[in-house]
Amino acid sequence: MKDAARYALDAGFNKDNAIIIVAIAWAESGGNSYACYYNSGKNPSWDRGILQINSYWHSEVTDNDAFNPTTAFQEAFRIYENRGFREWTTHTNGDYTKHLDAAKKAVNQASSTSITPAQSPTEIQPDVSTSASCFGCHTCYSTKEEAQKHVPTHVKDCGYWKCFVWDDNRYNDPEHPWRVIPGSGCELGTGCAHWVAHQLNIKSNPGCSEGYAIRVSQVIAGRREVELKNCKVGDIWTNDGKTHTGIVCQVGTNKLFVEHCSSGDGGLVKTWFSSGKCWTESTESLTKVPPSTEAQPEETPPKEPDKNAIQEVWESIGNIINEIRSWFG
Repeated sequence: MKDAARYALDAGFNKDNAIIIVAIAWAESGGNSYACYYNSGKNPSWDRGILQINSYWHSEVTDNDAFNPTTAFQEAFRIYENRGFREWTTHTNGDYTKHLDAAKKAVNQASSTSITPAQSPTEIQPDVSTSASCFGCHTCYSTKEEAQKHVPTHVKDCGYWKCFVWDDNRYNDPEHPWRVIPGSGCELGTGCAHWVAHQLNIKSNPGCSEGYAIRVSQVIAGRREVELKNCKVGDIWTNDGKTHTGIVCQVGTNKLFVEHCSSGDGGLVKTWFSSGKCWTESTESLTKVPPSTEAQPEETPPKEPDKNAIQEVWESIGNIINEIRSWFG
């Protein structure tokens, strides 16, 4: 926390406000500069980095700046100068006050010391002995277990989190092959599609370390879209942008009750949605055989019976009967 306090002071916060912003950082992310949470709803967005700077309300802040603690505090100072601390919900709801004592101590310590860029703050960045930067803005780890520790909390709360890692850096850096499955850009994966894939046994490539799908596009592949009113329990729901997904567990009038793994809600939740898309299992269309266009043969009218032939038959039968009678005298 002392290093975060130093970043706050260097960004321009005075001591009193530095205490507040550091307390906010710990209330928002626990001091994790890689924290990333997805917000569903009317304006889908991401809360990014140690200060959880929102990608919708503050789109001017790049992912690189949001996930870098130095620039994150600089951006936070700019936001504070324009709008105060009310941009952070943990300030408006008072959650930050739980961390004020620790933040005050950290700011007092940081005021009399300084850190060099070469230092790696253990409270903000992972231990360099077990991790290394990879793929531009991600972190790779020496072991699978170490990578698992950094799987987002809401993914852990949804279950199936131990396989939410890749060892795709083994050729670039054999000492740090593992990382948490990424999302888009510098973000970590959210886990919503991964949870659906485990529930419905959907495997795909790329997938988690057990082969289950990890993207929304993968879990709806091969399914057909139907109107919400035609959706049924067990179908897959996605938002309109197909960036979030879940499984339909109840169908109402023009709305669906969906179970989904939500970063915004911190785990596995059930929510009513009146918008979005519904994806049902695809069924083979029935092909109707068209009526034949070939000319049908005309019916042949039955022939009139041959009266002479009939008469001959009866005469033959009569002769046979007379012969049999003669045998018995």
